[in-house]
Amino acid sequence: FPIRDITNVHCWLNTLATPAFLGESEQTGFSIRSLLLSTSLTNFNVSCTSCTSPSLVVLPEVLGSFKDYGISNVLERRLVNLGLDLLRSDFTQAYMNSILMDAKLRCPHSPTYTGPDVSSVSPSLKLPSLPYEALETVALASTLILEIGVVVAAEAHESYDMDTTAPLSGQNKLTGTEEKHLIDFTSLDTSVGEWAKSGIEYIIGYLNEVVPDPNNPDSSDLRVNTLLRSSLLSDTGYFLMAMEELGIAGAGMEVSFKELNIVGLDTISELNILNAIAPQTLQNEVTWKNLGINAVVSLMSASDHNGRNLKTKHDISVSIELSDVSLSLSMLMAMDLDLLGSLKMGSMMEVNKILSCLLTAAHAASITEFDVTVGTISNFAVDGFQSNEVQNAANDSTRLILEKYGTKIISSIPKFFDSTVRTLINKWMEYN
Repeated sequence: FPIRDITNVHCWLNTLATPAFLGESEQTGFSIRSLLLSTSLTNFNVSCTSCTSPSLVVLPEVLGSFKDYGISNVLERRLVNLGLDLLRSDFTQAYMNSILMDAKLRCPHSPTYTGPDVSSVSPSLKLPSLPYEALETVALASTLILEIGVVVAAEAHESYDMDTTAPLSGQNKLTGTEEKHLIDFTSLDTSVGEWAKSGIEYIIGYLNEVVPDPNNPDSSDLRVNTLLRSSLLSDTGYFLMAMEELGIAGAGMEVSFKELNIVGLDTISELNILNAIAPQTLQNEVTWKNLGINAVVSLMSASDHNGRNLKTKHDISVSIELSDVSLSLSMLMAMDLDLLGSLKMGSMMEVNKILSCLLTAAHAASITEFDVTVGTISNFAVDGFQSNEVQNAANDSTRLILEKYGTKIISSIPKFFDSTVRTLINKWMEYN
């Protein structure tokens, strides 16, 4: 061992047995055989001494509330166990093996020395194989982070000025239309044809017609609701969006975003769409009695906390239900009839490309109003945890968020949609 390399950590690591491959756990110079940690109390706190965003001042308050409810204690204990599971996992062993395999390439007096920064051409590290209890800990932590994020976002939107929003703002700024042959929505019979005006009036009247409810002969409903039930919704009233391909997987472990369901689309009580409030501006107003979202995440692990080969798979669902949801959406659609007429029929045949194709025929297009108001949050729940301790913590956190911050969240929803969401949609339309 040359003295000149005595301070080179790679040379010291090179004195240990080098594993043949990343997954080797027996013939290796460094491995964790046993690891135990006992703690009587863990605690973490957050304080804001110099926050760039005023909304972050609510963060210590939310974390303090979690502590008062005992939620933080549950998470802190389980995070310690999660850390131990990570250290005992095949991921940590593979990482240590990769360091040992690289040491012989980085030690100057090694026969296989290549350079101080080279790495072996070994396969990339895979995600750790965690027991199901650890996956539930990650799910609980993700739930709490989501709830904190919602409260912080609500606080951030409290200062937004809604008075600057005007449905006709796009129309008032519209220029360069003198040489354009634009559709005039206030006079469709002259700019397009009588058939266009009559067709739209017929569609609006047809959707708003009150008809007998096929599912309940003793009651009636708007035709638009019956059409939604018969064409888009499942027998349980859900609009189902399967998302099996979204997820991560490791050896003996899988976390996947299973599905996203929307419920209540067929509870429309008011429908006023395609209302021409200016020559190139349309306003749409819809009110739902109830509207909800249910997201399902699937957790699977092939082992338990004691290392036994016991495959466990369960679904965790996050659901929120809103009452009296009103939407007012105004759009500037300066559609050029000449460009519309030149669109190829083939480009319009794919549903996911229709909007992009129509935007190519627009002289200008933007969302000028995106106003969403909510009466109440009737339900907010996270269900499906197998551990009673984790499930109780999840129940307490959702109840806390609703009781303490529900009013703030509801009041911020109009500002969130009419500022952040509207801006994002307009940016997407601009670059498509």
